[in-house]
Amino acid sequence: MVILYLLLTLSQRQQGIIFASDINDLPLSQVFGYLYLPNILAVIYSFIWSWIDLDAKRLEPYYQLSKDGGASAKDSLLLHYPFDFVAAVPLKAMKRGHWPVFFASTAMVLVFWGVTPSQAGIFGTESVTRTSPMPILVSTSYTTFEQQQSGLTSIYAQSVYNIAWLNETPPAFMTRDYVLAPFGPKMPLSSVEHSETWTAPTQSYSVDVECEVAVLNLTDNCYTSSKGCSYDLNGQSVSPVTNATDYAGILAGYSTDAGNANFYLKGSCPPGLNQSFFVTWSKRLNATDINGYVALNTTALYCEPTYYQQQVNATVAPPQMTVLNAVPIGPKTSMPADMLNTGSFEEELSSTQNRFETRGDYPDSRWPDQSQRLFDWSPKFDQFWPDQRIRDFGIAVHRRSPDDYLNQSVLQETYQAAYRLLFVRHMSNILKADLDPGSMRLGERSYTTQSVVAVPAFIYVVEGLLGAVIVSTLVLLYLSVIRPRKLSFNPANIASLMSLVADSSPILAILSDKDRVSEQALHQTLRDTTFRLSRDDQSGSCRLEVAQEMIHPTTRPKDTMEQEHGPVRGVRPLEHRMQTDLMLLTLQVGILTTLVVLKAKIARSNGISLPTSNQFVRQLLENYLPMAFGTFIEPVWVVLNRLMCVLQPFEDLRRGKSTAARSMTIDYTSLPPQLVIWKALRARHILLGAICAMALLANVLAVALQRLLYENLVSIPYSTTFVSLYTPKLDGRSLGVASPSHAYVVSDHFNVALSNLTAGTAMPPWADDELFYMPFKSASDSNDIWLLAPPREHSGRHSILSAGIAEGAPGGLGFSGPPKGRVAFETIWSSGIFNDTEPELSVCQNYFVSGWARANNVSEARWGAPTSDSRNNQFQQNATIHDIQQTWVACRPRIVVGLADVTVDNTGRVITAHPLNGSSTAADPFFEANTDAFLSQVNPLFVWNGNFTWHDDSFSSDITNYLISKQVNSSSFVDPSLPPPLFDEIATALRLFYSKVFAIILGTNMDRILEPAVNATLPGYTIKLETRIFMSEPMFVISESIMALYIVVTILVYVRRPWRILPRLPTTIASVVAYFAASRAVVDLKGTAGMSVEERNEFVQTVCTGP
Repeated sequence: MVILYLLLTLSQRQQGIIFASDINDLPLSQVFGYLYLPNILAVIYSFIWSWIDLDAKRLEPYYQLSKDGGASAKDSLLLHYPFDFVAAVPLKAMKRGHWPVFFASTAMVLVFWGVTPSQAGIFGTESVTRTSPMPILVSTSYTTFEQQQSGLTSIYAQSVYNIAWLNETPPAFMTRDYVLAPFGPKMPLSSVEHSETWTAPTQSYSVDVECEVAVLNLTDNCYTSSKGCSYDLNGQSVSPVTNATDYAGILAGYSTDAGNANFYLKGSCPPGLNQSFFVTWSKRLNATDINGYVALNTTALYCEPTYYQQQVNATVAPPQMTVLNAVPIGPKTSMPADMLNTGSFEEELSSTQNRFETRGDYPDSRWPDQSQRLFDWSPKFDQFWPDQRIRDFGIAVHRRSPDDYLNQSVLQETYQAAYRLLFVRHMSNILKADLDPGSMRLGERSYTTQSVVAVPAFIYVVEGLLGAVIVSTLVLLYLSVIRPRKLSFNPANIASLMSLVADSSPILAILSDKDRVSEQALHQTLRDTTFRLSRDDQSGSCRLEVAQEMIHPTTRPKDTMEQEHGPVRGVRPLEHRMQTDLMLLTLQVGILTTLVVLKAKIARSNGISLPTSNQFVRQLLENYLPMAFGTFIEPVWVVLNRLMCVLQPFEDLRRGKSTAARSMTIDYTSLPPQLVIWKALRARHILLGAICAMALLANVLAVALQRLLYENLVSIPYSTTFVSLYTPKLDGRSLGVASPSHAYVVSDHFNVALSNLTAGTAMPPWADDELFYMPFKSASDSNDIWLLAPPREHSGRHSILSAGIAEGAPGGLGFSGPPKGRVAFETIWSSGIFNDTEPELSVCQNYFVSGWARANNVSEARWGAPTSDSRNNQFQQNATIHDIQQTWVACRPRIVVGLADVTVDNTGRVITAHPLNGSSTAADPFFEANTDAFLSQVNPLFVWNGNFTWHDDSFSSDITNYLISKQVNSSSFVDPSLPPPLFDEIATALRLFYSKVFAIILGTNMDRILEPAVNATLPGYTIKLETRIFMSEPMFVISESIMALYIVVTILVYVRRPWRILPRLPTTIASVVAYFAASRAVVDLKGTAGMSVEERNEFVQTVCTGP
């Protein structure tokens, strides 16, 4: 009880006793203490109490006979407590006032059917959150202005696009509103637990944007601010070239040295306001103003950013260091002056490209084009004029209806959100991850884990039962001490009883003619006779005497007289009768069959549904009741065991020529049935040994049944009907033009592929790395987690038509980086983009060409491309290169169409897909024209509009090779120190690249290339995550094996049961004594009452075998 209380206290204080991310994965050495040790202790405890209970019941007649004046036969010689049903003994003992038996049997019942099954529920598993202090170090370093200028690329703007539009996970220690100074544990952790979090004080960085309404001065047609700004838009707030759009937005930054901004405030605001910017949002009205321009509903603001840092108590989730929250614990303060070049940063916001030309891993200095996303958001928004991508980022973060942005607060929040996201993403590249050893502070580590917990309800039940058992034990101990005891030896075998009455002629005379009477007749004859034990203190011997003669000693029952003159009909215990054996056999076969059927049902249905959501009830059904059944079946075998223990000596005597050691002196009644097995096997009583083993295996069965059932979370399919969303007829004509006012080429697939390959963002709905699947949805609009159906797949693959290594140099190519040394070049283009003749175009439009070259450059080539650069106005000098190695590959895509079984979530994200063998079909019927026409429309989308340059670094100069490098996780294709890639390497890389991007193109342009389907259904499955009941394989094998043994032994018990020759069962003292009272053998044991058990057994053996 103390241990249970301590375990409960420890469990409640620490939220558990054993902790692991998955308790089921722990080794046996760690789970033994809670899975099996309680069962073993309960079994051992029940063994001990079986012994105590047996002795209390077996010796109660002798305690009654030891009382002054003795006891009546019904309270002594005729008692048979050890053979009564366990649960009935306490009631019988209480009725007769046999309190030691009452308390012993009560304790036994409590242990047997209370403590043993209840302990199965004292431990359970649940998910808990643990929290502990942890020393933390914080980063205090950041890159310098010079490092920012030479080392940071526009990848941060591309990342902002992916975060805002594609829901890409932000980098470590960053949210959309702030970025944290990195921190981590002072000492490395051995492992990161599931759902682990770290909380510590650190610095956060962000920006606030404060705005005021710009006042329109109608006289000067300009917008003014309270701080002295006055800006004239000249009516250009909505594109004057088309009436197809209704909305437009403008941002005017303060200045741009490179002159790339469409609008700027320099000269329109006082010099001290060099961080100010001006924004408008306009809606076209169906009228013109006084100047003849289109009338507009315009909201205009003057805004100014404030960059700050703030001490916060932040919580992040390792290993990705995802920020969960940050609670301010200090005021906002200015950032260090040398941390961020705000002027360059704000110029980048105005010009939407890097302030400095920096060559790095990402090949483009321009910010990503968002026109395709903006058109999908609102076709009536003029996303092309002016080209201001910070505005576009604001729309991406705060996607509202266009009319909402006319609200001043919404417009301010939109630009603040854009500024913040761009700022914090830029700062995440500036802040270093190196932890400062001098910044140690106390943080907190918290994680969710599974734990073994003490279940209070079961603990209280077990403690209550143990308390009752302890009380019964104390009372039993007290009664055992104060009761008179005259018995000088253990009357555990036939020889002991013969010795006890050998010197008592009156008892022998009374019982000498009762050897053939029934139990009822014997009881009727002796019930009024009083017997007692007397003891000789000098010799230490004791004997059974008659304390009071019978009232009518010469009167004999009628049935006894009849038996003397007729045939003797033996009795058979109820447990050995055919009806009982058939019932027991049927029960065991039923259990074995039930387990097999249950196992088969679990295997077929992937588990059994939970009967209830109540954890206590489930634990009761899954653990308590199976073990209770296991403990219930044990008494059946215990009774069979005890009957065989008393009948076996008589069975041996019936067979004749039995040794004393196997009949007269063998002790089967003083030990619990489970411990008789060794004596039985030594005496070659095989059937008795088998029954003892079955009683012993009942404890193993109880443990196995307790752990037979367990719960697990699985996916369960339910048959349903799905609706196809589109007709499988692809038309790519709309891929090139998406806006009624401006034509542009679809390019968002590069952004999706980049985010997927660099940040692990999920592929678009209905696409995986190789295939696109025709979309469908549940006919019942189900929001279940998983969906399964067999849609048609479309795949873009390619065939390599020609490849080779050539000498020569591509012409008209610029240089990048240091001018001399080993250089590399790579390019890819679609043949159909050139001005070929019609015959050439019809052949070449479905091909694309890729090339990789290596050379030595000996000229002083300057930075730049062969065309004029607006920022440096430098031109490419002539170059002298030699030792050129080139690999050129021409590829022709091939479209594959077939059937597949695909599993997706309720957003259409592909989880698994299995193409069906032999399901590939002709592709042309699934296209509006044919596959060649569709490929001619798709192939130009694979060409990235950028500069292909020679370079002496391992950075790509085009997006295609950049993505291929990320996909193969190697820069060997663009490394000038290595030879050009081999054909097989190129073929594999291009196949993977083309298949992936082709699937992305289809997945992101479904509405453009597919027509909606009408009443098209297909069969499939809705898959739900459910917690179900399963069956442990080892415990099933153990349970079935034991039940099979039970069936075999039950049959043997019936076949080899003792003969039906005894008129009554030898279950009482009187019954056993009556069998030998008239025998000459009892005369030989006169004077042996003072011997020890060993001496008497040796004496009997000598008498039986001769000297």
